[in-house]
Amino acid sequence: MNWILTAKSGTAESDILNDMKPHFSKNNSTYQVDNAYKIASDRISKALLEQSGRIIIVGSIFVFVTWLLIQIIVIGLISWIALRSIKENFGAFKAV
Repeated sequence: MNWILTAKSGTAESDILNDMKPHFSKNNSTYQVDNAYKIASDRISKALLEQSGRIIIVGSIFVFVTWLLIQIIVIGLISWIALRSIKENFGAFKAV
């Protein structure tokens, strides 16, 4: 999933800093960490939701390629077994 999705904390970090500046300019109390968590989670989840279309496309391509490889393997094995059978039966007719 890492190569499909990219969630960078750049915008979340700047939003947290922008929220902290007015807080500390008004009073010198401690900043609530819960506010930072909420801002960061909102920004990161928004960025991931914007990329959900890419997950659908890449997932569909992955499923199709997997299905295609399975079909190629199955058809290849069936063809190989059929050719072996034809060669064995043709050899029996040739000897008669």
